[in-house]
Amino acid sequence: YAYGIGRADGIQLVGEDVDGFLDVHVETAQELPAGTSVMYIPSDVILSSNRAIAEFGRLEEAESLLQANGVENEMREFYLMLKILVELEKGEESPYYHYFNGLPRFFANGPSMTPFCYRC
Repeated sequence: YAYGIGRADGIQLVGEDVDGFLDVHVETAQELPAGTSVMYIPSDVILSSNRAIAEFGRLEEAESLLQANGVENEMREFYLMLKILVELEKGEESPYYHYFNGLPRFFANGPSMTPFCYRC
């Protein structure tokens, strides 16, 4: 796999049509002992707020604005979202493009709904 991502022998992704939608899941093609790591993801390809802060540096003006609005406890989420937006802006040039492209575009669960949605 690209970017150093790997999987254990015998692990495979399997896709099947479920009600007109592609459902993808992981299966093993052989017995694996309990506790076997089935996938390896290098730390440098994981999106995290710590890595975003290291990449962008501290953004004092943005941090001051978050503090002024009483949401300084959301600082880490701000940096992670900033990293995601920067990578989305890169489009196909981003190493995360295929990951982002595989995410759902529509959410119909409680956490994704606004108060307006609950009134409908």
